[in-house]
Amino acid sequence: MDQTPNEQSDPPQPQAPAQKSKILVVEDDAFLREIYIDTLTRGGYEVDTADDGDEGFDKIKKGGYDLILLDIILPKQEGLQIVRTLKEDANWKSETPIVFLTNLDNDGEIKQALQLGKGYLIKSQLTPADLLKEVKLYLAKG
Repeated sequence: MDQTPNEQSDPPQPQAPAQKSKILVVEDDAFLREIYIDTLTRGGYEVDTADDGDEGFDKIKKGGYDLILLDIILPKQEGLQIVRTLKEDANWKSETPIVFLTNLDNDGEIKQALQLGKGYLIKSQLTPADLLKEVKLYLAKG
């Protein structure tokens, strides 16, 4: 049955909002952590945080994240060690991409970060717009 312009059709039903990607930010610097939270939240992501290596380790192990941004230099347990420990655990199975955050541009640290995770971001060179762009790319790569 064709409708003429004067006939009313049922209004479109609202669609359920798309599931927000959940990102864990493990960063001990409170100022940077707040910038990341604000930027990612405004970008439409759900954000969880940890401010030291032990808390980060526990949250990563628990899972439930689509992306993990993990600082390399952390109190209690460093980021590279967290990932080494997780990879040695036969019970830990996760495909969640881990991207290291660092201010180091040491070739050795970068090489380790690339071996253990999906990549790295240099914090001192990262603008909020760059952060959103990089997060979107890492989430798309899976």
